[in-house]
Amino acid sequence: MNRFLSAAAAVLFFSLSCMLSWLPAAQAQSYNVDALSHAVVQVEVPDGAGSGTLVIQNNKAYVFTNRHVVENYHTATIAVLLDVTEPAVTLFNAELRGFSLNYDFAYLELTQYIENPEQPEPFQISRLKEGRYGFSLPALPLNAGLDVGRGENIAIFGYPGLLDSELVYTTGIIASLQYGTLNDQRIPMWYRTSAEMSPGNSGGLAVNSQGQFIGIPTNIAQEHETGGRLGNLLALPFALALMQDETEMTTDWALYRSTHDLELTPAAEPAYGVLSANNSALASGATTQITAGGNVLVNYLGEQCAGYAANAPDYRVNLSELQSVLSVQFEATNQGDDTTLIVQDPAGLWHCNDDFNQLNPALSIHDAEPGSYSIWVASYTEGNFYNGTLTLSNRELRNHSHNHSTIVEQVFTVDNSAQLTLEAEPRFGSSSLHHDIEPRQVRVASNAGGVVNMANQPMSECGGYAGAAANYSVSWQSNSKPLFMRFISNSASDDPMLYVLTPTGEWYCNDDANSETLQPELVLKTAPAGLYRIWVGTFQEGAELQGHLIISSEHQPLNQ
Repeated sequence: MNRFLSAAAAVLFFSLSCMLSWLPAAQAQSYNVDALSHAVVQVEVPDGAGSGTLVIQNNKAYVFTNRHVVENYHTATIAVLLDVTEPAVTLFNAELRGFSLNYDFAYLELTQYIENPEQPEPFQISRLKEGRYGFSLPALPLNAGLDVGRGENIAIFGYPGLLDSELVYTTGIIASLQYGTLNDQRIPMWYRTSAEMSPGNSGGLAVNSQGQFIGIPTNIAQEHETGGRLGNLLALPFALALMQDETEMTTDWALYRSTHDLELTPAAEPAYGVLSANNSALASGATTQITAGGNVLVNYLGEQCAGYAANAPDYRVNLSELQSVLSVQFEATNQGDDTTLIVQDPAGLWHCNDDFNQLNPALSIHDAEPGSYSIWVASYTEGNFYNGTLTLSNRELRNHSHNHSTIVEQVFTVDNSAQLTLEAEPRFGSSSLHHDIEPRQVRVASNAGGVVNMANQPMSECGGYAGAAANYSVSWQSNSKPLFMRFISNSASDDPMLYVLTPTGEWYCNDDANSETLQPELVLKTAPAGLYRIWVGTFQEGAELQGHLIISSEHQPLNQ
């Protein structure tokens, strides 16, 4: 061998030896990942889901999680892994027992078993201990004195939002520690970790290499220029100390919001101006540019209100005279930006909308009295800010960008006095559907259209014409899971419409799923369990169309 090559080989061998000597040893774990997974639960509330850890303390079953996972709610449903190769299954109701005013920690107690949501059973701690709820809960001692050091190997369990109720396991090390003082005790407060975390992991489980509970994944710190990121774990000793501090723990969300200025303030000066309007000012539509988003979670206003808005209104319109309708809509500059609308009327009532036209919100207030209307545009997810155009008008909203001049055969004679018969038997049948159990889709042949003018019904902003009795009903057996509904007509030039009445009494409607189709679609991101009544209408008066109604727990292209 050439001596230069021999020397180079020797140097290379020496260099590799040195490099390998400095590589960290592969993580050695002394626990069963699949067995431990049964303690990691999915915490579901009406506007989203996060993770939690199920533990037994003082003969009660508690779920430790982050405060922001259950913010503004006193109850949640809990999903558990029955089979580690399948998504989590909703099994329990839980009630909030406390959250910290100043730190991102909350805990709930299991109260009901809801495998059948229509017939909940009282929760039994003995049944959980004996594994008679379909899974074996691993022991997770709550050790406030557990020593955790920099460089220690750890693992994180959780349900990141980028997947469909699937538990994810990632590993890393403790990169740094931060201590804090609570009740004159200096104890670990935060562990920083290199283990991968994503939204949805919040509230999950962090363990050391022995499988011992060390902390709660809470948030991510990221340096945007380089992309560097570390996950923040709320240390278990700090969480346990919080539970013993009566001055720190509460169940009063109103107190929390007022303490941290997390409420909308209608009387504040609007960020983007004030419009004094009469009929003529609104007739052609008044527009203004707005940036949506803020730090106030608006779900405390009601079930239809979602997203994060600024404290002060974005805009205000002062009506000088009665309007038969005041329509408010926002269109984001970038397609895919998810925004919501919140309006307070002169009587102090709140009006909200999430998705009216794709991800853009809009709402109509009928018989709008003179006075001030404060308007907020929110981002659906926290920390996002989206530019777009706010439009105010006194015209009925139309979720439509197509030419409706198609001539159709007049089959129905519309009766403007006709009303929907909500309790009538659905004309094309009914069924049950579950997010995690096959079949996950219902497809039924159905017509569209009828004698009822929907402009005279509760969902008047969509208009259209439908039958008095619902076309179909579905009993949704999952809670706070996405539910998709669409109608595919036999002809692409047909113009059907969808309307749904939810178990909680809210109405939703849609004309066109997007600007490329006349077919309607409704997406309920966090659909509560219960009965959904569905009507299929037509945009054109008197028309009857044929096609297929599809209800699914999974999103599919409109041409399927």
